[in-house]
Amino acid sequence: MTEKINGEVLFPILMHEWWHILSEYYPDLKEALYAVFGFKKHNLQLVIPEKLNESLLTNPDGVSMDFALPAGNNNWLMPMIFTDQTGFNPVKNDFMGHLKMEVYRINSDGKLLLPELNPNLQKDMQYFFSNIGDNTQYIIHPDEIVADNVMLAIIAYSTGDYRNFSKDGREKIEQVLTLLKTKNWISTFN
Repeated sequence: MTEKINGEVLFPILMHEWWHILSEYYPDLKEALYAVFGFKKHNLQLVIPEKLNESLLTNPDGVSMDFALPAGNNNWLMPMIFTDQTGFNPVKNDFMGHLKMEVYRINSDGKLLLPELNPNLQKDMQYFFSNIGDNTQYIIHPDEIVADNVMLAIIAYSTGDYRNFSKDGREKIEQVLTLLKTKNWISTFN
């Protein structure tokens, strides 16, 4: 028996994943869209504390740790995912239950500062969220932030419905659409 494909469910997933493919093959577009959310190449050799390095996870859709938010004085902010578990915990019934995300400050020498040692953590978090906007909660990596915003932009563009965005969120969506149109990626969704 053939199941009917639900386009309303599948289309957003495909647009999100489409971005991950584009970002790998079009680095200029990737860099331009990352910049919409404040992310830039930091050009630092990262020094990851042993405590984090032991539990750090790599997002397969966003493996690069070359982009972060400039935070003044050649310091940067970067979201990272990790686990605080050693092995599988059967109490947590899914993979995502084993993950944690934190925003780490990267000092000008490339050393990551553990959040519990960061006296500016609250200010850094406010700065981080003010840059990435409020369109998505999927914020574990710059590529995931952009992927969700690309998906939301294409849906809003194709339906003409922008009602669910805040003022800042809509501005980011419009910037995403402008870049996609400039690169002729959006014309197929008319």
